Amino acid sequence: MKRRRINRKRKWFPYLIILLLLLFLFGVLYKLYQEPLLKKKVNAYLDKKVNTESPLDSTFIGKWESYNNTAIDVTIYKKNGRIFIHENLFDKAVFNEELIPDTLNTGIKLTYKTKDEEFLGEYFIIDKKKNLHYFNKEGKELVKKEPK
Repeated sequence: MKRRRINRKRKWFPYLIILLLLLFLFGVLYKLYQEPLLKKKVNAYLDKKVNTESPLDSTFIGKWESYNNTAIDVTIYKKNGRIFIHENLFDKAVFNEELIPDTLNTGIKLTYKTKDEEFLGEYFIIDKKKNLHYFNKEGKELVKKEPK
């Protein structure tokens, strides 16, 4: 019997195939298990952030298109002497947060009441023409929206 000569240059080839199969398997497992866990964590965070306040039975202040790409629209309303922002998010969630009003010569300044670092320093100004101006933490105007 003739002994078959193994080409030494391709000795690594089966290991490469095994490695690729393992990477594929890990990718499938990630898709099946990790992504739903991330979605659950995000939804749990949003559930924690969302208040139960509703704009129903309140005084309507104004409605604008969203100032960022996470929400469909923004409504600001007054209920029981307190001012709230109500955002309808694209994933059908609702975000409500209380705002603290401050009167300016040009309009009303509204800052978030929360102590959350994510919103600390950000604020809105509603001018006398009912335009909504959104400012970041540094005081730079990012967006100006006209009422709907």
